[in-house]
Amino acid sequence: MIAMGILAVGMGMVAGALHAGIQTHIRTIDDIMRQLIGDNALAIVQASLRHSGTNGITEQYQAGPSSGTSFIDPRNLKFPFNDDTSPYGAAVFIKTPTTTVGTTRANSYDVMIVPYRIIPLSGTSTSLGTAIPRTLNSCSISTSGSVSKITVSTGDAQYLTVGSAIIDSSNNQTSIIKSKQSDTVFVLWDKLQNATTSVMTLAPPSNSRVECSKPVQTKTALSPSTL
Repeated sequence: MIAMGILAVGMGMVAGALHAGIQTHIRTIDDIMRQLIGDNALAIVQASLRHSGTNGITEQYQAGPSSGTSFIDPRNLKFPFNDDTSPYGAAVFIKTPTTTVGTTRANSYDVMIVPYRIIPLSGTSTSLGTAIPRTLNSCSISTSGSVSKITVSTGDAQYLTVGSAIIDSSNNQTSIIKSKQSDTVFVLWDKLQNATTSVMTLAPPSNSRVECSKPVQTKTALSPSTL
């Protein structure tokens, strides 16, 4: 009996250690993919966009093509490149600098990269498509203590789920949805200030959901030319 008790305790400890190891392994894979996808997307930005000093990119984060500026094709941001069968990809948001040198804008752009993974809701698909940036209409972010929540319209709620990214285009704040409180209210992982302008997310392909990694924020200079 004593031996069986010791064995049971030992097996419980092994099971606990195994579970912790699996979770660590999953987080490590996610971190590696986030870094690979982020580096790949930044390289595409640097290769695709040009600095003219007077361009159409606004002083708030924006992304093509949903904002009317199709400067990066979402399929080019798949990982591996241009592979619709891959669940991995990224969305890029870019903001022009507010500082100027004389009458010319400085060449130092704020870039936000949101790595994502597409998860089919039913069955499997050989063509997963891409996640498209989308502006949420009539949404609000409220904070109580250490908890922030976002309330959206019924029409926009279809684009949000646990793992969806939230991007405030005006103040660089980002978060990921932690849980769903109701059909239109979602709890966020990070404490955010109240949103003052447009808030964006990633709209998944049909019959899929998008699970996002924490956005990568960086700055980059662009080659001289015309955007």
